[in-house]
Amino acid sequence: MKLPNASLTRLLHWGIAAVWVSTAVAVLIATHIHPPTTLAASLDVRRISFKTDANRILGPNNDSQLLVSKIRSVQIHFNSPQLVSADGTTHKTDIVEISGEPFAACSFYRVRSDGVNLERDSLLTLSVDQDPNPTSSTFRPFSLNVHGLLSGNLTSQAATQALVPGFSCQHVRVDGASVQSVESRLSPGGGDAIFFATYTDARLDFALDQGNSIGDTQIPIRDAIRFWEVEPGSENVKTVLLGNENKVSFEDVGQSFMLDDADLLLVEPHRDLYLRRFVLKDGIQLSLHGAVREVKSGAGPKDLRTHLPTLFDRIDNTKRVWGVIPALVAFVLGLFEKLRRSPGEK
Repeated sequence: MKLPNASLTRLLHWGIAAVWVSTAVAVLIATHIHPPTTLAASLDVRRISFKTDANRILGPNNDSQLLVSKIRSVQIHFNSPQLVSADGTTHKTDIVEISGEPFAACSFYRVRSDGVNLERDSLLTLSVDQDPNPTSSTFRPFSLNVHGLLSGNLTSQAATQALVPGFSCQHVRVDGASVQSVESRLSPGGGDAIFFATYTDARLDFALDQGNSIGDTQIPIRDAIRFWEVEPGSENVKTVLLGNENKVSFEDVGQSFMLDDADLLLVEPHRDLYLRRFVLKDGIQLSLHGAVREVKSGAGPKDLRTHLPTLFDRIDNTKRVWGVIPALVAFVLGLFEKLRRSPGEK
């Protein structure tokens, strides 16, 4: 059976139009879909808050001073017996046990920390104070806030000319008796073993020697990270970014963008997002890596725009999309050319 030429022409026109329309619709849809992708980010910040299910954070570090708030308990095993003063009363001992209420606090001087143990999922905030004149102090301040329970182990270090190891606590109980304060020097040669545990929402303030640093690696992130903070007592939002080398890359598509140090940044994990590394330098220098479902930045909370690559971006070469069109059209033309011939024609 041979179709009339007019009918074939109409079918041909409709077929070609359908190919172009369907291709355009497919491209339009692909440019509006943002599938999860792999992120790699290098950032310099003064503060970062995130939720994690890690059971430990912070590598070993030497602290000139460590202040721990919301102390629940402290056990100190002296390397050699020391004089302990509780509300002015002194006694010599080689072990001291301290318990505290949620408002208790302890300071430890010239100690080495083995890291911090976390219990259950925790919301952590790492922050560093920006000193406008960093040469004015021999110490580098760094703090860790933990919405959750934590504990840690310390070891006293040998005394130096500038600093003697010791500790002091306020509003605690010592060997079952309530006291306003307790203090003591630690063994001059170091080696004292100290264990502490806190209530929830504790804060650790580290005073690090200028030659020392603090950091960690491979920390899982379990919720969105907002690189901004709300000023206390107001709704003003301020960025936490520092410097001008803040870069975000999408490894699956080979795309990247730079952030202004006044930008806000939002990162929402898809799965297996990690704080790959952070280290204390002028600020907190960190790198993120893993799968994300959203990345936004902007000048303010209502100006955030997505940077997540589209499905169309994931195609290695966009020419492949447009190259399909001529192939489909050629197929349609060939099909209709064959239909124009009768079964007996050659």
